[in-house]
Amino acid sequence: SNQITNVASGVGNDFNAANIGDVNRASAAAKTEVAAGTNVAGVEKSTGQNDQDVYTVNVDGVTASAGSSAVTVTAGDKDELTNITDYAVDLSADSKASFGKR
Repeated sequence: SNQITNVASGVGNDFNAANIGDVNRASAAAKTEVAAGTNVAGVEKSTGQNDQDVYTVNVDGVTASAGSSAVTVTAGDKDELTNITDYAVDLSADSKASFGKR
């Protein structure tokens, strides 16, 4: 097999051949970084069927529910900036009315 040697860098000229240094630098710059943002439990990296990187982002979710009919839980609007939903927990109307009967 024949080798091609002493190829100058083709950077800056689209018509020149690229040497292995050019290819390695371009490849290193083409990497993707995935970082956990707000309300993220974790990011897991795996390898796909075509040897590509696959990132799975696991969200840290929360639910709130009433433990009995004595309370109510109402979900507010989700804040798009922080990804946080506020839940209002209150006594039910029946619970509040029962305090006045004593």
